[in-house]
Amino acid sequence: MPMKNLRHILLLLSLLAFAAPQARAQLGLSGSFVNARLTDAAGGSLPGFGGAQADLTYNFAFNRFLGFNLGVGYLYLSRKEDPKIVGSYAADCYSREQHVRLPAHFTLNIPVSQNFGFVLFAGGVATYALTGLNSLSIKYENGTTGLVTYDYYSSVEARKDMTDAQYSQAMANLDRSPDQVRYDVAAEAGFGIRITPVFMVRGSYSYGFINRCKDKSNFLRRRQISAGITLIF
Repeated sequence: MPMKNLRHILLLLSLLAFAAPQARAQLGLSGSFVNARLTDAAGGSLPGFGGAQADLTYNFAFNRFLGFNLGVGYLYLSRKEDPKIVGSYAADCYSREQHVRLPAHFTLNIPVSQNFGFVLFAGGVATYALTGLNSLSIKYENGTTGLVTYDYYSSVEARKDMTDAQYSQAMANLDRSPDQVRYDVAAEAGFGIRITPVFMVRGSYSYGFINRCKDKSNFLRRRQISAGITLIF
């Protein structure tokens, strides 16, 4: 789905939420642990990322049961790769990503009692990657630690505390694939268990629709699960 069309849909849904009669708004602050994975067209997957995300959402309750959530959030993902030998030195290898999230969900509230109930939600989430870094960290004999990174969203290389010779040697061992696009649009659904009027445990699953590879001969799709808590104000 083109980003322009997505913006129009989100704008329309937010206007409908504002215009809903007797709508009541609630602010939610969510924190979750996440596991994300890229899968190819054949169903195979790359090593997964662990991480965390935080969302600030605004729920427009149309009535006691139905509502609509809009929010903004931050997603951090990290993965430790297999160590490498660069020259005669051991190198620690990491991949790390940072994303902005824009979730938009319809919600169904199922109250069981005044303080306990269930919440189902489904909709979409747009994400935009701020950084995606593959890195090598090498500790040398003189006590310095050299660092070399490659951003697979911007294709930018960087180094710190390395001579030209050390940088050349490290770059020969640094993973510079896959080059990826920054944006993604995913379907997202989940559930929550409301334990008190202000506290809820929740889980969700998202399924990306965008091919994350810049090289269109390849295909990578992001899938993600999360589990965490929400505070409701």
